[in-house]
Amino acid sequence: MHDLLDSVGDAHRALIEQILDENGTADKSTVSGARALDLASPDELVFCKTETPEMVAAVIATRSRFIVARPQLLPLLPSQFKRSRVLVLTRNPRALIAALATPLETRSTEWRTRESLRGEGWIAADALIAPGVVFGPGVTIGRRCIVGPNSVLAHVTIGDDSRIGSNCSIGGDGFGFEVDSETGAVTKFPHFGRVTIGKNVEIFSNVCIARGSLRDTVIEDHVKIDNLVHVAHNCTIRRGAFLIANSMIGGSTIIGEGAWIAPSTSVLNGIVVGDRAMTGMGAVVTKAVGTNEIVAGVPARKLRDRFPNPDPASGGKQ
Repeated sequence: MHDLLDSVGDAHRALIEQILDENGTADKSTVSGARALDLASPDELVFCKTETPEMVAAVIATRSRFIVARPQLLPLLPSQFKRSRVLVLTRNPRALIAALATPLETRSTEWRTRESLRGEGWIAADALIAPGVVFGPGVTIGRRCIVGPNSVLAHVTIGDDSRIGSNCSIGGDGFGFEVDSETGAVTKFPHFGRVTIGKNVEIFSNVCIARGSLRDTVIEDHVKIDNLVHVAHNCTIRRGAFLIANSMIGGSTIIGEGAWIAPSTSVLNGIVVGDRAMTGMGAVVTKAVGTNEIVAGVPARKLRDRFPNPDPASGGKQ
């Protein structure tokens, strides 16, 4: 851990206010990367940016031994917990975790073509891979899958019977940067997550799906994604949702089961769109959309329910 701190530039070193390591944990351990609080292994960095009761509970529950947080968190933690962790205190946890974790990030340094992959166990024997497809690290492709020409895949698992169109980019880094308000230093936020694509998913041409930063981007079973759609990092697209042409799904967004995102819709970061909800063409979604709601406009507002008389026996589905 101390070697890792030595790699931080002067601009970010100034962010470190205090390091608490009562049991010398840092000298006995190797940091392997960074992850979300609920997903981290003991040797992965995590950060806490607020001190809400929910976040404090998540910090106490995390398995990670290396926690970046604000000094305000310290009095909220049990004494025994603090003795068993390395606590790096800073006024800007997100900027510091980016500086600490970036040297550990795995970059796609080797790209391979289908001709060099024949017989590889992580591509099913009956998967059809078109000419021009390029593979980075961490790709698994299930049975009977089809990948169209000139797509680029990395850090992705694709379930059985799914189809990827031509010229898609799946598993590249998302667009995430941290700008320190005092120093002006810009740090690319690292990406350690993956893309998980379920079964019977159809992704058409020129689609971009970014890998997660500290958690995964998830595309569940039976999702349909039209041409020219962008899905940012850390999104979850629930089972059977439709994302139609030119729609843009911001980072850490959840699109509900069976939802319908109309052409050219923009959904801002962190929004939850409920199950079976629908957006109007060109809508700009700036706040949560409830289950079964139709919203439209800029900013999007509720027009009416999508299914006026949902069947209670089917859980509200038509």
